[in-house]
Amino acid sequence: MHEQGLRERKRLATRRSIQVAVLELSLQHGFERVTVEEIGRHAQVSPRTFFNYFASKEAAVLGGVDAFAPTDEQRDRFIHGDGDLIDDLIALLSLTVKGVDDLAVHRLRRRVLEREPGLVGRHVAGAEVFEQQISSLIAERLQARRGESDDSQIDDHARLLTLVAFAVVRFGWGRWVAADGAKTMAESLGEAQTAFRDVCGGSSMQARTPGPALVGVPR
Repeated sequence: MHEQGLRERKRLATRRSIQVAVLELSLQHGFERVTVEEIGRHAQVSPRTFFNYFASKEAAVLGGVDAFAPTDEQRDRFIHGDGDLIDDLIALLSLTVKGVDDLAVHRLRRRVLEREPGLVGRHVAGAEVFEQQISSLIAERLQARRGESDDSQIDDHARLLTLVAFAVVRFGWGRWVAADGAKTMAESLGEAQTAFRDVCGGSSMQARTPGPALVGVPR
């Protein structure tokens, strides 16, 4: 277990080094002029190692949806969970989204996107893929809870719940950035969950079939 922890920390450190390298080089020379070979020299890794972590230099700049990679066990625990959906989803994201709780990388990426408008569209497209991943995962949970696979409303409900969950996460993300390193991402997400509960009057995402009301949507 200790060995696995060391390997994971090394993997995340290498990933971060590559990201910092491509972001810093993009700010210095412009994204289009940066090569994978230069990134490798800056990060002290080989081009082969670079491609073990990122499919392209665009993916290295944007972070990539590959950061969300839950294990089969984590997916199964979420799909068959009976807790609050928002709480369970945020817990899953906290376990599986790697390399995002890094304020320095976030700031570098923001500066690069401000200077490279051509990357903004790819950034939005990546966010949409990530959103679809979450929506599909929620749909699986709803199907498992209802014991049905042909409910035509499943996708609509999953989409709605995804938007709600992402609103909470984005609020927490904003608080984390505004805290300027004084809080962890987990703490900021916890505050976002609390604020969400306050707004909803303490109601939770109960395992009931959605009706006309806003609250009481399924777990």
